[in-house]
Amino acid sequence: MDGTPKFGGVDYAVLAAMLSVSSGIGLFFAWRDRRDQSNQSFLLGNRQLGIMPVSLSMMASLQSATTVLGYPAEMYYRGTQFWVAIFGLAISNVIAAEVFLPVFYRLELTSVNSYLERRFDSTAVRLLGSLSFIVNTMLYMGVVLYGPSLALESVTGFPVWSSIMVIGLICTLYTSLGGMKAVVWTDAFQMSVMLLGMLGVVIWGASLVGGFGNVWATAVNGGRVQFFNTQLDIHHSGSLWTVLFGTTFVWLASYGTSQTQVQRFCSVSSLKKAKTAIYINIPGVMINISLSCMAGLVIYAHYADCDPLKAGKISNPDQLVPYFVMKIMNSVPGLPGLFVACVFSSALSTLSSGFNSLAAVTWEDFLVRHLRLTSRQEAFVTKFVAALYGVLTIGLAFVAGSVGSILKAAFAMSGALSGPLLGVFTMGLLFPFSNKKGALIGLLLGEAMCLWVVVGGLVYGSPSDDLPTSIEGCEEAASLPALGGHFNASMHRSPVEPQGLVKLYRLSYLFVPVLGFAVTMTTGIILSIVTGGNGRTKDSDLYVKCVAKRMMECEEHAQQLEDLKVVPQQQGDAP
Repeated sequence: MDGTPKFGGVDYAVLAAMLSVSSGIGLFFAWRDRRDQSNQSFLLGNRQLGIMPVSLSMMASLQSATTVLGYPAEMYYRGTQFWVAIFGLAISNVIAAEVFLPVFYRLELTSVNSYLERRFDSTAVRLLGSLSFIVNTMLYMGVVLYGPSLALESVTGFPVWSSIMVIGLICTLYTSLGGMKAVVWTDAFQMSVMLLGMLGVVIWGASLVGGFGNVWATAVNGGRVQFFNTQLDIHHSGSLWTVLFGTTFVWLASYGTSQTQVQRFCSVSSLKKAKTAIYINIPGVMINISLSCMAGLVIYAHYADCDPLKAGKISNPDQLVPYFVMKIMNSVPGLPGLFVACVFSSALSTLSSGFNSLAAVTWEDFLVRHLRLTSRQEAFVTKFVAALYGVLTIGLAFVAGSVGSILKAAFAMSGALSGPLLGVFTMGLLFPFSNKKGALIGLLLGEAMCLWVVVGGLVYGSPSDDLPTSIEGCEEAASLPALGGHFNASMHRSPVEPQGLVKLYRLSYLFVPVLGFAVTMTTGIILSIVTGGNGRTKDSDLYVKCVAKRMMECEEHAQQLEDLKVVPQQQGDAP
């Protein structure tokens, strides 16, 4: 990326201000709550947090570098089909609010995995769920931390390893000191920074090409506007049904059963407030994703005839947005700084939420049963665990550069383990006859199947879904004819139909969680029936309301039948 303008003093000042405010919020809550040293305060904010900060925190915690860097690149190289993911988000949030949230909130959970132990009467199911969440979250956060580090290197020359260390350590500091209150309020602040950053890119970038009308016309002419590709192919990630179905499952797992989000639901003072927070979250995330998608089209309007990747200006699609910001928008002092602050905020919000939730799961599911400590000592251990996860994430980020597209990596990693977890929670909530044998074996098989498919996909690769790009408008186009021809030939040749197991490995990364969910549910239900179902006493609080009501009606009916049998027998015994 030689020749690209670098950061100026104003840009560094904007970035430093964002990092300082984020750190300051953590230090403030650490000082203010210095006398309230308990895990109830550190992990749940004493269940007294407000609706708006919690809602903004939910928005921010899932709007990582995937949104800021991945979505624009997706629009630029593969078209707008993935934009319909916002409807998958809305569907998943409604299901989470009406099906999962009422049960988990009523049980006053600190670790969502404690539900699995209570429901299936099995410590093994709970610990497997906890380990799955830990591995899934750690892998995801490694990608999340790598993304902004790549962005900063591309615009400032600051080494990736230095960025990883700075971002990771700052986030670890304020999360381990300030707890849930610091996480929620920094998330709220960082969400506003993300919105400002993407608004700056979209509005300023569109104005330079004559407005949004020209942006849209260029996208249409370039074949980027594709909302109704109804191709029914589970191997193709660019169809309407694949995107809608796959993202619904990914986000339902995140909003319905992930410790990161459930912990936020349970940090407000009532179920009504928790539902309000998740419903406010829906339009907020839809707007944020739409801004990122629009940014991709704005960038395409600038580079429709001179693709930076094909021209060798960038080496990775996820460098597209920072390259555009520094090349086109550098004339406005502070705007590049605001954008990089936006990218950093997207990472910090996800990381801080992850560290806090990982600490909660580790303490509640693994440590608390083996340690006998005072309230202050418990809080100290939990803070230490949160800091330890911060250090581990920094290490994972150093190997995340080999995963390719941030968007694809994030969804593939999330789906491999979260899909089966969604399956076992759903089985517990909706099927009273399901038992611990079905839950344990179903979860293991679901995860094994997903990991097998993901690893196979990495080994065999997947065909490119990229749309054609051009370098005919580049100033250097005359010196790049062979390069352009090579790219067109290699990237857009007719795909070869996969055979055998390779066909399974070519499953769209968006269908991986669906596969895991289906295998877990099917296996778990069949095994539960074969092994005699759930014979223990059933607690109606562990089920969705309509299921619990039906279950109680069945029990009452069974009791009435027993009573009818007893009455004639007593009459027959009478003298």
